[in-house]
Amino acid sequence: MDRRAYEVAAPLRPNLLVAADEAWECKRRAGRCYAGQIAIRPYDEFAEALGTLRRSDPRMGWRKAEALHLDDARRVAFESASRWANEGRGRGEVPAPTTRVTPPGSSSPPGDRGVT
Repeated sequence: MDRRAYEVAAPLRPNLLVAADEAWECKRRAGRCYAGQIAIRPYDEFAEALGTLRRSDPRMGWRKAEALHLDDARRVAFESASRWANEGRGRGEVPAPTTRVTPPGSSSPPGDRGVT
């Protein structure tokens, strides 16, 4: 089974960034449906901050981006959950993505796993 993770209230170590400009207003509207949860913890503010943080390189032209971490089943089988959960924690760092991110409409370079 593959592992897929996304950010909710804390940064993770992404290996894929996705331009989110076109869908960001829809994300805001969806978040408002969770007013009870937002009253306890400001997830809407976290999403805005993380989306701005993840816009990556300003030359990409993105205003907002979503960060994901994808691992295939082989890696998951050989790596413990606690190691993955603690990777990069406690050092105060937000590491750069390890997968090359290409803007929409660009051709993917060889070895890019076909994701943009």
